[in-house]
Amino acid sequence: DPLCNPYLAFAAMALAGLDGIKKKIDPGDPVDEDVYEFSKKKLRELGIRELPGSLKEALDALESDEVVQRALGSEVLDQFLEVKRKEWIEYSMQVTPWEYTQYFNF
Repeated sequence: DPLCNPYLAFAAMALAGLDGIKKKIDPGDPVDEDVYEFSKKKLRELGIRELPGSLKEALDALESDEVVQRALGSEVLDQFLEVKRKEWIEYSMQVTPWEYTQYFNF
């Protein structure tokens, strides 16, 4: 995500990579196809999981990720989560153009 904080992102990626090496996690075979075209069954067979579908889901996943918690430290992570959860609340209260068209078009 080009809008991410590069310092936090690289710290998390570096420690996630090191954690994978330390635990000898098999990343699986490379996939050289468009995974968006795969059926849910094929995704499961390949062990490919969906990414979070919203900021809220991403924050919930972040909060439960022990590797990222260690990478960022509790103080930075707590501050980040607080700011981003407020952002999610503000975002979720917005009425989108689609909602106006769908529900207020009399």
